Amino acid sequence: MKGSRIREEQIIGISREAEAGLMTAEVCRRHGIDEATLHKWKAEYSGTEVADAKRLRGLEDENRRLKKPGQTSAIFSAGGLGLCAVQLAKVFGSTQVIAVDLLDHKLAMAKELGADEVINAQVTDPIARLRSLTNGGVDVAFVLVGSEQAMQHALASVGFIGRVVLRWPWSASTYDRSFLDFIQENDHHGSYGLSVD
Repeated sequence: MKGSRIREEQIIGISREAEAGLMTAEVCRRHGIDEATLHKWKAEYSGTEVADAKRLRGLEDENRRLKKPGQTSAIFSAGGLGLCAVQLAKVFGSTQVIAVDLLDHKLAMAKELGADEVINAQVTDPIARLRSLTNGGVDVAFVLVGSEQAMQHALASVGFIGRVVLRWPWSASTYDRSFLDFIQENDHHGSYGLSVD
């Protein structure tokens, strides 16, 4: 099998041969693999059924698809940092960049610098609008202002397996994860190298 790609189903079959009592050297010779590879496969696939491996591969593929970086980004604050974030999100491949602020002149600048959509949080409910624009929630929300309300909006606006990046060094007393955050498997990151876990 050297030079060809071996499917998981084949790997499971080969490791079963070794588990059934065939000599390691014989199994390796039959399939053109070395002993280290066989031992690695046995450790990884021991007791695994083909159906389980296919299901696991499907879940891994779905997780990769859902966590695809930069699909949609919400930038909370269209100040200096927010405007830089709008531009960087576009440069790094966000397919949809949405700026959220309270001031129309800042939102106009964000639109000029590349934001696909802008939301004035004084006029429109940002959570509902973001969820509507992104079919369920953004992939990444950046909170670049020291506002607890902006942080709460960001937490509520990310979709399943979404990420929230907090620029402000929040104290533990102002940062309270809800049960929903755990269920949705969202990631929360501090941008000063501080963990918010």
